[in-house]
Amino acid sequence: MVDEGLAGATDSNVLAEATECDRLVITLDRGFADARMHPPGSHAGIIVLRVEDQSPPAIVREIEDLLTAVDIDGLSGCSVFRAGTIRVRPPGA
Repeated sequence: MVDEGLAGATDSNVLAEATECDRLVITLDRGFADARMHPPGSHAGIIVLRVEDQSPPAIVREIEDLLTAVDIDGLSGCSVFRAGTIRVRPPGA
């Protein structure tokens, strides 16, 4: 985000930029989990990781685990929540 000039940007601005570039957002920010603010299908995809250990190595492990569990190409427009189990909200849900 820093490289893209989005450090300190609001959730809405980050999501708008990611959507414009057709990029999936991977975040620890639970605010992105609000389907009323960010309904599935209104963005390129959001993955919210809910983890206790937020160190970079732990986050990398969480992402690697997620990528082995789901087909990333099938997450376009979905909201995904990872807190031990994986919940996927597809567009229109």
